[in-house]
Amino acid sequence: MISYIRGILAEKSPARIVVEAGGVGYEVLIPLSSYDSLPRLGDEVLIHTHHHVREDVQQLYGFASERERQVFRMLISVSGVGPRLALSALSGASADGIAGAIVREAVDELMLIPGIGKKTAQRLIVELKGRIAEEEVLVVAGAAAGDPGTREAIEALMALGFTRSTSKKAVEKAAGECDGRPCVEELVRNALRHT
Repeated sequence: MISYIRGILAEKSPARIVVEAGGVGYEVLIPLSSYDSLPRLGDEVLIHTHHHVREDVQQLYGFASERERQVFRMLISVSGVGPRLALSALSGASADGIAGAIVREAVDELMLIPGIGKKTAQRLIVELKGRIAEEEVLVVAGAAAGDPGTREAIEALMALGFTRSTSKKAVEKAAGECDGRPCVEELVRNALRHT
C-alpha cells in the first residue's frame, strides 16, 4: 500500500494533482480542503494517500493531513459510501466537522454535505459514532490540539494492557500537570501514576 508520496507538485486542480516522485507522475484525487494547503507548482509536496483497489480500477486519493485520511477511511468503511462520496464529503466539510456531526448525531448537519441523504446520514451515525470515540478521531480533550505525543502516549499505555478510556484519562491528567509540551516518555511516566 502507498502511505504517502513526497515529490514535486507537477500539476494541480481543485480535484486532482500530479506528484512527480522518482521519475514517475502519480495522479492523486484530492478533496477541496487539501487543495487549499498545496504549495506552488514545482515545489516539494508531501501528500498522505489511500490506495483504493477494485477489480476494475486502482486509484490514489490524497490528503494534506493524516486526520483527513483517517476520516476518509472511516467514511468508506460504511456500506453505501464509496471513495467518491467520501471525497465529496471532505470537500464540503472539514474532517473535524464530519466527525463532530456524527458524534453529536446531527443528521441535518450531515445532510448538508452534497451526496448525503437522510438514510446515509443515519447509517454514518449508527456505524461510526462508537468507532470515532474509540479510535480517537476527535482531539483528546485537555491536551494540546494536534499533539501527536498525546496519541502516542495513549497507544503506549494501551500496549501495556490498559483500556483506551483509562489510558486517555491518565494521559489527560499527566498532560495537565506538565509545563510546556512534554515528550512521550514523560507523559507515559506521569500517566502511569494515574492508572
